[in-house]
Amino acid sequence: MTRTLTLVPLLLTLGAGCFELAEPRDVSGNFDVAFSDDLRIFVNDELVAEVRSGEEATFEWDGQVFQVGQVCGDEGVDCPAEVFWNTVAFDQPWGTSSRLLNIVNLDTVRGVGGERLGGRLLDDGTFDALSGLGLDSAGNCAVLAVGTVHGAFSEAADAIVGGVVRYDYGAGCELGGQTLRGKLSIETDYDAVRTGPLDLSSVEAAPPVDEDGVPTEPAPEP
Repeated sequence: MTRTLTLVPLLLTLGAGCFELAEPRDVSGNFDVAFSDDLRIFVNDELVAEVRSGEEATFEWDGQVFQVGQVCGDEGVDCPAEVFWNTVAFDQPWGTSSRLLNIVNLDTVRGVGGERLGGRLLDDGTFDALSGLGLDSAGNCAVLAVGTVHGAFSEAADAIVGGVVRYDYGAGCELGGQTLRGKLSIETDYDAVRTGPLDLSSVEAAPPVDEDGVPTEPAPEP
């Protein structure tokens, strides 16, 4: 079943609620990320194409036909698997009882090494983070509106399953000389495997951030 992330409720969820987990949960560590070949394309949150890497496919919107191959690559936007970090660290800057979760980029080839995303860990081991995901340019599309990372830690916190990375772009993408008059969204699945304890020594890590990506002070008093 295709999971579609609802961004506005997610924003509200990340910014509200109790700071503390029901039970402490240690999920910190370094992880290798592997992306699947699946790609889901939405226009105005309607699924218009679902393909695997290398497949030729088209989708129709507003009377125009768009090639999926023009969505990702030099003539379109970058897809999540092409720009998101392959090696990351999960840090719990306020401790294992807090919901605050940071994702730290350990991939110095993609993005800025040491860059952080702010997220929120839930009691069931799932997490969500909001960020531009280090995407510097949207190619022929409008400015990136929001990037969303979702996943679930295994019980032993040695893996992440059911991961989804999604980019949402504003209307106005130029694909193959045609303008897409609707919001474009690209969604990719991923999994991750823990490779060791939290170790940020390979990068100059930015200061911890809160759920909005703002540098944060020490944990607040209960």
